[in-house]
Amino acid sequence: NIRGGSGWSYGAGSRVLLLIDDIPALQVDAGSPNWDDIPVENIEQVEVVKGAASALYGSSSMNGIINIRTAYAKSEPETAFSTFYTAYGDPKDPGKKWWGSSDRPFQTGLSAAHRRKFDKLDLVLGGYAYTQQSFRQATDVTYGRTNIGTRYRFNDKLSAGVNANFNFGNSNNYFYWTATDCQCGSYVGDSTTLSDRKRLRYTIDPFITYFDKKGNRHKLLTRYYSIRNDVDRNQSNRSQLLYGEYQFQRNFSDLQLVATAGLVGSRAFSDSQLFGDTTYVIGNTAAYLQFDKKFFDKLNLSGGVRYERNTISSPDSVEVQGTLFASGKSVEAKPVLRIGANYQLAPFTFLQASWGQGYRFPTLAEKFISTLAGSLNIIPNPELTSETGWTVELGIKQGFKISQMSGFLDVSVFQSEYRNMMEFELTGVEFVVDPGGGFNT
Repeated sequence: NIRGGSGWSYGAGSRVLLLIDDIPALQVDAGSPNWDDIPVENIEQVEVVKGAASALYGSSSMNGIINIRTAYAKSEPETAFSTFYTAYGDPKDPGKKWWGSSDRPFQTGLSAAHRRKFDKLDLVLGGYAYTQQSFRQATDVTYGRTNIGTRYRFNDKLSAGVNANFNFGNSNNYFYWTATDCQCGSYVGDSTTLSDRKRLRYTIDPFITYFDKKGNRHKLLTRYYSIRNDVDRNQSNRSQLLYGEYQFQRNFSDLQLVATAGLVGSRAFSDSQLFGDTTYVIGNTAAYLQFDKKFFDKLNLSGGVRYERNTISSPDSVEVQGTLFASGKSVEAKPVLRIGANYQLAPFTFLQASWGQGYRFPTLAEKFISTLAGSLNIIPNPELTSETGWTVELGIKQGFKISQMSGFLDVSVFQSEYRNMMEFELTGVEFVVDPGGGFNT
């Protein structure tokens, strides 16, 4: 959630785009981030961009991006281990303690990483194991993650490799708790909303980077992303994503200008009990162009445009509580723009300004989800259309150094506007608390 724009969407439709090594990593059917997939043990750096970034990164980056860059092997081999253990104490109110002396809540984890070079081959290995017995009753988690990164440097101009990440485990969760007041059962879930989940998620990312004789950079990024969640209560889902991006970058050094252009294409298949046990096909194609120009070594201007086309191929009709809604193929396409400026006012003082358009195509979950969560009936909205918006920002960044301490102060004002903002909402139903637990409608 960057700058308060995410609203309330409960696991669907993020407005901040998560990337791992420049490739979008949101779950294709719900548009949500799976934070457990991030190889924390092998992170090199984290980049955060605030404000609308749809011109370069497309749908779902209305509020910004978080780009996780994984580590490469250094000249010297590196090996690291880390572990932790957390024990939870008793709540101040004894009535809220549901556990005994032998099943006190805890969590523990272990991670390991190894990075080294073999002549022209870079190798990165990582692993993580985690288990939790939560202070929320019957919401235990056990999972493991393994990752591998390879890069082979054929010469100074050509390199290629494959990265892979595997995540598997079990978990339990509930949608709302059983307590009707705050005096008892605060950490106990309503049994009618409790679900058990087994998961297997993995990504395989082949990539190639090539510099031609004129110094232009050609980069090809690809990903296969597979998700399988076996969940009781008729909520299992599976999806597969094929993603490809070609990016060309040229540096006009005599003009102090950098041009970046790219083509993006993806195709995903999703089959879920949440969406009527039907296979949906999700497509995305896009082209983008961005220029970065420097003037007088103090002023940097940037501008970009992207044209994107999104589709969801679905059944011709969807039944919602006995009513048939026309559906079929949803298609939307539109351009988005972005401009920005950065001016160095003094050696450690920078003025910055930006304006960018945002665009987000509705996810499969937002349009077609149909399920129960205890007494809550969640219904689809096949007629949902995209949301759009824009963000404008003005700011100043001041660097400072006091003795051996250095840093910067960054102050900005911004405004964000959204049109047709998508959120889950209560519609046509009145909920009354049932003294026996749950809701009556």
